[in-house]
Amino acid sequence: MSAIQDAVAEYEELGCAQLNGLLPVDLLDAYEEALFACIRMQALKLGLELPRAFSKDALNQAVVQLNQADAGALSEAAVMVRNTPAGLKLVSADPIVEASAALLDCPPELLVMSGPSIFMNIPSHKTRLYTWHAEANWYPKRRNFVNLWLPVGEAKRAGNGTMSVLEKSHREKWMYFAEYYGFDRETQGNRDLNLQYEIPESELQGYRRREIEAELGDFVAFAPHCVHRSNLNQSDRPSFALTIRVFDYRRDLTVSSAWAERPYRDAEASRSGGRFNLVAADL
Repeated sequence: MSAIQDAVAEYEELGCAQLNGLLPVDLLDAYEEALFACIRMQALKLGLELPRAFSKDALNQAVVQLNQADAGALSEAAVMVRNTPAGLKLVSADPIVEASAALLDCPPELLVMSGPSIFMNIPSHKTRLYTWHAEANWYPKRRNFVNLWLPVGEAKRAGNGTMSVLEKSHREKWMYFAEYYGFDRETQGNRDLNLQYEIPESELQGYRRREIEAELGDFVAFAPHCVHRSNLNQSDRPSFALTIRVFDYRRDLTVSSAWAERPYRDAEASRSGGRFNLVAADL
């Protein structure tokens, strides 16, 4: 069997599968340089002095410096780089398209690609992290899609803020979640932090937790109902991961092209103040 065929079988069994060494590293290098250019452009608008020449150290410095000066400007740079030539080449790379078509059992010409979106995990920072959740709750009108996750810049390890997944959790169709802002309960209600659609830990007992370890050129596919989370970066420099979501629209019960269309809105978040999470274990 080919690596992709093996991955399809593992994906169906565990809800996630890792494909190693299939993605050309030069595409990742080009993406890094484009990210640095977008961040440096944002910094210049704010009067910040950043290195002119790209290097991994310069990128790390730029991320930390711009985040301190204007976190919103950094988030916008992350959106901009998605649509640069480097971002578009990466999301449409042959291994990404071939694996997605096999995992979704969908003709390549009908795949709808979203991304790459970057997750910048700054040491000891929680503002861009997510607790346990399933992507299906973010895309409830989409019936067939796959999530791809891959490191960029350097390998992902447990110590530098990798992703954790719960194997076989995709067999449960998670239809409920706690909706609030912040990575932890100490910061709930702060709308500067990421919106969480958290599945309470009391509902997640019995699943095997897998900490992803991935080299540059590897990518991980995980199912819409596979529960996963990000983790605190305990290293001394930022680490980066990209996500690409690939949709098969053929069986959706909507004609909308907006992949993130939801029947509930972010404005509803935080009404409970996250209290559901505090009491769920006692129910």
